[in-house]
Amino acid sequence: MEQTGESVSKLFRKFHMCESYVRQGKIAACIILFLEVMEKIPQAPLLTKERKLLMDGIFDLQRNLAAHKNFKEIFGPVTFDDTDLKTTYEFLKQLQLAHEEELRERMVKETASNEAERLDVDTLEELDDESTRERATLAIEHIDKGDMNKAIEIIDGMDGVISYIIHHYNTLGIQFRESASYPEAITNYQKALAVYDQDEGLYYNMARSYYELGEYDKSRESLGRALAINPQFNDARILNNHLKTSPPPKKGSAKKRRGLITLVKQLLARKKSHPVDEISDTTPDQ
Repeated sequence: MEQTGESVSKLFRKFHMCESYVRQGKIAACIILFLEVMEKIPQAPLLTKERKLLMDGIFDLQRNLAAHKNFKEIFGPVTFDDTDLKTTYEFLKQLQLAHEEELRERMVKETASNEAERLDVDTLEELDDESTRERATLAIEHIDKGDMNKAIEIIDGMDGVISYIIHHYNTLGIQFRESASYPEAITNYQKALAVYDQDEGLYYNMARSYYELGEYDKSRESLGRALAINPQFNDARILNNHLKTSPPPKKGSAKKRRGLITLVKQLLARKKSHPVDEISDTTPDQ
């Protein structure tokens, strides 16, 4: 589960600015910032509840845009469909391109009257991001000490802090798993889940580590939790179906199995005068 892109707190602030622009009748500013927000959503480390909240807000913003008299002056009667994000983005981009000159002129007028406000917002964003990092870092210190109660108190339900912490532990988990340190990877995924237990990607990543350790029951349990949160999680379904339909590999970590196969290949390669069949690693690479 890749966790990159713009911070969640900044993304939400920009979206709320879009809503504010509509209320002020600043349609050009809203559309330009709205497109920027939609471009960044796919890379943002959004939790499941945050993504739903943002998508619901996007649909509401579309309806408010279409109903605003200033919007109708530019684009005429337009109806948005509550469909997927990509369709919404492409449709809005077409509107922008079709009325680029008029939007540019309106944007100049709107920006001129709003420059001081924009600078204030930028300053607040920088301060808020710094505060989020400091709070999350302090919470992580208490989590690593085993003082979860104190960590929860520091987090105080703040979505930006929660996202920062999940990103921290998920990144560590991935690094440990890629170096075949599966118990350490699982420990980090568990720390993230202790903060927020509704992230299907964390359960899936943990399931992969359990699989590599040969703990298939725990792997299935983690996959079940991931699919309970998101039944359409295709990667989790594939691994879950594999565990159901295929006999489990022999006990021992995947690292040891691959190491043994490599050693056998090296030994056989030395017997140049005795051709051998190729030996392949049939362990699934999930």
